[in-house]
Amino acid sequence: MRLCSLALFAALLVLASCVAPVDTNQAAGPLSLSVVSGNNQTGPPGTELPAPIVALVEDSRGHAVKGQIVNFVVVSGGGSVFAGAAITSADGIVQERWTLGFSGPQQVEARAVDNATGAKITFATFTATLTDVQPPVVSDVATSPANPTAGTPRRAARTSRARRTRLTVALPSRCPRATAHSISKTKRCWPT
Repeated sequence: MRLCSLALFAALLVLASCVAPVDTNQAAGPLSLSVVSGNNQTGPPGTELPAPIVALVEDSRGHAVKGQIVNFVVVSGGGSVFAGAAITSADGIVQERWTLGFSGPQQVEARAVDNATGAKITFATFTATLTDVQPPVVSDVATSPANPTAGTPRRAARTSRARRTRLTVALPSRCPRATAHSISKTKRCWPT
């Protein structure tokens, strides 16, 4: 019975050493990264995506690498990332928050420099898709009076007539901070 317990303990030690994370100074071979979550999300322009972008850094033996600095860089779309860099945790996980830009393809790259070789590494590219990219619709534009008199002298127009314009702007329905607005403004107008 004692020999069986000793063999079981040795097997558990071997198994634990196979899955234990390694520091970046102990990593074997080139590093690799796999996307864990957060890729291919959608959101309105200028908003932070609902979930973080998450990746796993591993060495060539498949061991999680802790302590690796990973930079997140927006490469298209004009958005931003919250911190721009993160250090992998004990389980090799690194994550960042991403705010989308206002047009075009949205992409963020996870990058690092190999500590052993100094080689540039682009680990992964995260992509996202914009929703609600329609421009605001301008409707119900009217002037008062409906038919202003042309050729009225400037001085007379300045003192006797005002023009009233009503403009309604309808914004996209899923814009989180936008509502429809009605703007009414009276201004002086001087015909030429």
